[in-house]
Amino acid sequence: KLGSVETAQEAFESALAQYRAAAALCDAPEQAAQRSALLELQAQSLESLGNRAGSRGDWNAALDFYQQAIALLDAPEHAEQRRDAVQLAAVALLNRGDEARVNQTWDTALDTYRRAAGLFDLLAQDEPKRAALARQADVVTALARQARAADDLDAALAHYAVAAELYSQAQDVTGLNLLQRDQVRALTDSGNAHYARADWQTAAQQYQEGYALAQELGDRIPQAELLYRLGQVQAEEAQWQQALSYFSSAF
Repeated sequence: KLGSVETAQEAFESALAQYRAAAALCDAPEQAAQRSALLELQAQSLESLGNRAGSRGDWNAALDFYQQAIALLDAPEHAEQRRDAVQLAAVALLNRGDEARVNQTWDTALDTYRRAAGLFDLLAQDEPKRAALARQADVVTALARQARAADDLDAALAHYAVAAELYSQAQDVTGLNLLQRDQVRALTDSGNAHYARADWQTAAQQYQEGYALAQELGDRIPQAELLYRLGQVQAEEAQWQQALSYFSSAF
């Protein structure tokens, strides 16, 4: 009853303490139903504390409260309330990931979005799961662009491949197409770097991969550039007929 009074006054910390004290007293087998009800009341207080923390943007605290609520609701009779707590935790994770992305703490953002996607998957909520996957892809794309700007093209291409898979899982066609255009440019840059080192085979492979993507996207200008680059590789290897064929296609 004291807990109920505290809850009505929105003194959730005090209400939680009262419910915990009451639950500790209900340890006899015949009090199982009372104890179960008190666990639900504790979980409700924790969810209210989580909501309050979330309203002020403290997503770490909010998530901690929601996780405590989830831990309390492990009995079959608590399945519906547990699902609600998991939903709150998943949304908190998304918001925490957004905060980390703004602050460019990329590892935290990625881990948080992964966890959110896992909870939405547990809840069988496809749309928010895809949103979490797309946000993961956005972060990996940012890492790819940073690597490319630093001329670490191998790392950039590895990140682009991961991001492409995430966008595909998220069914985000717009995000995937934008990423693939970045990939084409990165593959061209990588091919040029290998060409400058006279590594004709690797250069040709990168140009071919870029050309295939440009074809898929229907982007004719990069297709022409990559065909020309492939012609240069063939000319360096004295494969004149093939070089002429690439140049002709490029023109």
